[in-house]
Amino acid sequence: MREETIRVPRSFVNKVREVCKQHSLDEDSTNKVIYDLADMEDRMLSTLIDLYHNGIDSRRIIYRVKYDITGKAEEVKNSLYLEKILKDAEREGEITVSGIIDALKTNTSSVGGFYLSQLLQSLQNIRRENMKDVKSELSEIEKPDLEKYTVDLTKLAKEGKLDPVIGREQEIEQMIEVLSRRQKNNPVLVGKAGVGKTAIVEGLAQKIVKGEVPEQLKNKRILQLDMAGLLAGTRYRGDFEERLKNVINGVKEAGDVILFIDEIHNIVGAGRAEGAMDAGNILKPALARGEFQVIGATTPEEYRKYIEKDPALERRFQPIWVEEPDIESTIQILKGLKPKYEEHHRVQISDEAIEAAVKLSHRYVQDRHLPDKAIDALDQACARKSIKSKAETADKSKIDSLEAKIKELEEKAEKLDKEGKIEEWEKVIDELKKLKKELQKAKFKQKETEKPVVTQEDVAEVISRWTGIPVSKMMEEEKDKLLNMESYLHRRVVAQDEAIAAVSESIRRARAGISDPRRPLGTFLFLGPTGVGKTELAKTLAEFLFGNEDALIRLDMSEFKEEHSIAKLIGAPPGYVGYEEGGKLTEAVRRKPYSVILLDEIEKAHPRVFDLFLQVFDDGRLTDSQGRTVSFRNTVIIMTSNIGSEYLREVSSKFNSRYEKILSEMQALEEKKKENLIDEEYYKKELERLKKEREQLEKEFEEDFNKAKGLVLESVHRYFRPEFLNRIDEIVVFHPLKWDQILSIVDILIDNLRKRLSERNIKLKLSDAARALIARKGFDATMGARPLKRLIQKEIENRLSSMLLKNEFKEGDTILIDAAGNEFEIKKADKED
Repeated sequence: MREETIRVPRSFVNKVREVCKQHSLDEDSTNKVIYDLADMEDRMLSTLIDLYHNGIDSRRIIYRVKYDITGKAEEVKNSLYLEKILKDAEREGEITVSGIIDALKTNTSSVGGFYLSQLLQSLQNIRRENMKDVKSELSEIEKPDLEKYTVDLTKLAKEGKLDPVIGREQEIEQMIEVLSRRQKNNPVLVGKAGVGKTAIVEGLAQKIVKGEVPEQLKNKRILQLDMAGLLAGTRYRGDFEERLKNVINGVKEAGDVILFIDEIHNIVGAGRAEGAMDAGNILKPALARGEFQVIGATTPEEYRKYIEKDPALERRFQPIWVEEPDIESTIQILKGLKPKYEEHHRVQISDEAIEAAVKLSHRYVQDRHLPDKAIDALDQACARKSIKSKAETADKSKIDSLEAKIKELEEKAEKLDKEGKIEEWEKVIDELKKLKKELQKAKFKQKETEKPVVTQEDVAEVISRWTGIPVSKMMEEEKDKLLNMESYLHRRVVAQDEAIAAVSESIRRARAGISDPRRPLGTFLFLGPTGVGKTELAKTLAEFLFGNEDALIRLDMSEFKEEHSIAKLIGAPPGYVGYEEGGKLTEAVRRKPYSVILLDEIEKAHPRVFDLFLQVFDDGRLTDSQGRTVSFRNTVIIMTSNIGSEYLREVSSKFNSRYEKILSEMQALEEKKKENLIDEEYYKKELERLKKEREQLEKEFEEDFNKAKGLVLESVHRYFRPEFLNRIDEIVVFHPLKWDQILSIVDILIDNLRKRLSERNIKLKLSDAARALIARKGFDATMGARPLKRLIQKEIENRLSSMLLKNEFKEGDTILIDAAGNEFEIKKADKED
């Protein structure tokens, strides 16, 4: 078929389909319109004739016209008017485009004429627009390479499409000075990603437009080179070089152009193929002769790696170092950008939101730089607020109700139209018009609703999504929380008052801004026997500071016994296996910059590893094998060690049996008193004696502990070098657990089991005898409290699970755990129990 030979642009087809859809044409009719319009211009309106003869429903046209176009309903019977138009258009036996146009011009007073003229105009507009697209494509092909592969920043500045540049006057002034020099007048902006290098060039473009530059720079144009565009599609050798040469020649011929190359290090090696030159070597001769000027932008790492390595290229440029702006400068930058973002997102931005964006991003986002990260945070907060407000402020119920009524009446009108009930149809149409006006007003009112305000909470929510730190941890007043830090830590850590107090005071200093901000939040060395709460305190601290136990990074330092194991921490050196993977420590902190780092059994690591941590403790940073600097300033570093723990175990084993005996006697005395087996005077006398014995025992315990503590610290000072210990905030010796503290740990572990059973609506009771038996059988002076959990799991939880599976307990029951000699008895509790 001849349809296959006609090539129709896709954009043209889509536009015609859209117009035909608006005028209620079916798919077959639409395809015919497209075909005929693409075939020849003379047939454009003959399509309408074909459509008519192919059976267009004139009643549907009348309905659409009455409802959509005219204010007055006009009945058009059958297709007499259409026939009249075609008859008037006939000239010399044939119907032509010009004939129909003339006929419509003289017959537009009726509905049909207006409708057909509108359809004709739409189709003609499509052809006109399509020709514009073709011309635009042709003109793009004909453009010189200078225009094709560059963006005119001065033109964008004239059109007001560039963001204002604030706080970079010094760098812009330096750039103007370099550009005004006789030699080496090509500035290159060197700075970290996101500090605003491109913005500085845009600032210069704005100054040129305003005429705020020296005479030699007035009327200059800054064109940004599109390196990706230059490289795209260069399939054959010489394509890239030809394009670049054409750009350079275009710059030379123009005479008023300064070429801006962002990421200028990419020109070294760009386009290089076997036997071909790269972009850098093509640019060098022109730069050497001073035939045109270039502004470059790159990062310090890339500048050293690519530009400085090529002395011939490096000496053509004058570096201008761009530092990250401070907090106050960034706040001013964001205030300058505020109107642009308010207009784009249709929101209001509070000053508190701007300050929060800067301060929170500076504090919590360590792997990026100001002002880029602050702008991104504010931009995303505005976007979130805008999206939410559109969903929340819309009067959905009213609009939905109106739309439903309109749909219902449209269906009714169509039905009445088919049935020929004109009077009823007219009433429905009038009501439809009123409802549509009301709907339009409701939607307009919705658009004009007061703009939502972006607050600091919105910004904090964005930062929270980036970092994983809960919003409340950022925005809430930490004063009360920090003042009550000890009580929070004591919920999970039994006793160890000295350790908890030392950690709390150090964290409070850091949060109050008194301690050195360059160092980690806190650096601690926890000493003591195993099972006394060192690791548990680290977990609790992670939850308190960062909202989640997952913020704990744990390293077993026994894995780093060898000297070469440093590579495991910071990554293998270049050329070795695993270089790309990074180090265990540095990669973990890069992913979680807000965390508690637990270095377990630090004394087992090689002494060279201690040297590695010196700069971490002092400067809060560490450079990995790939040259990336990792910040430790938002971490808490906890090291644990068992050095000298044998002295503390002796204290524990010496006193716990005596302490248990005194507590047992006091408990037995209380039971005898309840059963009236002893008189009041005897009870008081014995109770006083036991209290004195306990006080004396506790006094002896503290004396022995202090002696043991001194021995432990001596051992630590013998083992670690002074420069290592001097960088630690607190060295904390954990107390051996006393009998009453062991019982408290039993209570915490049983409470966990009690909570799990309560989910099945089963209660749990533990007798004093069973509690003491768990403590006696589960606590070990050498292993500490850790065996308690294993004992409960083995002798209580295992038996309980079997009994539950056998349906020995059901919902609503109370389980009693008691002691029978040296064994545990698990049974259903009596009601009186």
